[in-house]
Amino acid sequence: MTFACDRSRLSQRQGEATMQRFNAGTVFVPHIDQAEYHLFRDGMLADARLPATYDEWLKKTIQRHATHRGAGLPTQPVLVAWVEFEAHCLRLRLPPTYALLTSYATYRGLAEEKLQQPPPGDDRT
Repeated sequence: MTFACDRSRLSQRQGEATMQRFNAGTVFVPHIDQAEYHLFRDGMLADARLPATYDEWLKKTIQRHATHRGAGLPTQPVLVAWVEFEAHCLRLRLPPTYALLTSYATYRGLAEEKLQQPPPGDDRT
């Protein structure tokens, strides 16, 4: 798989999603299924945040949740499947990186939150 590394092609919606995350205070943390971890390791650019084993990665991810919660920020896990992340990278024509994975988790987390909110004017609580 070949990618043109044009960072200017990041979608505007993705940038807005990141800004909304900061405004909302929730930190969306990407989660990877253990059975798919090797796909992420093999398919993404090398990054220290994606260590050799799933257990090491899970330990770092749990630590990331604790760090953000310790700073008073709520966290929300977002399960990301390799096939959907790879398709996202292809649409953006960007290589799969850990930074893009984190951004994608934020985008997905915000989209899921929006689906769970009642429509405007709905008085149900």
